[in-house]
Amino acid sequence: MLDVAAELARQAGLTNVDTRVVDAQRLDLSPDLFDAAVSRNCLMLLPDYHQALTSIRHVLKPGGRFAAIVFSEPGRCPFLSLPHTIVYRIGRLTSPAPERFGEFRLGAPGVLEDAYGTAGFREISVRAVPTRHRFPSLGQAMQYARGPLPCAS
Repeated sequence: MLDVAAELARQAGLTNVDTRVVDAQRLDLSPDLFDAAVSRNCLMLLPDYHQALTSIRHVLKPGGRFAAIVFSEPGRCPFLSLPHTIVYRIGRLTSPAPERFGEFRLGAPGVLEDAYGTAGFREISVRAVPTRHRFPSLGQAMQYARGPLPCAS
């Protein structure tokens, strides 16, 4: 993803874009460094998302913006929740509460807002944005589910 972002920035003529691999929970960066930060389907998977949000807030300039995409509640995301349900049913496993584990831990109403507020963010806005993926074949849907697709050049 970082290679794609860097290439798109280069193609757009942006010279002030830098991509890095860092641990969001321990951002060893100067304070007030960034105008904006983005987390795409990652924040809820971090072991300590509270620490990550605090670190991110620390490196944003005053008035800086942070946007995160997280999955909603299991009932609103069958693409992920159905495989989990099947695995737990077939394996006769006890499912952990969605608010404590994995993809759905920030999806319940109020949880993400509270996490932002605890980390010191202000003017918090959280919105549910429905999405739907349609695939021409089951094979392409499975390829999508297994991981990132190669980018066209």
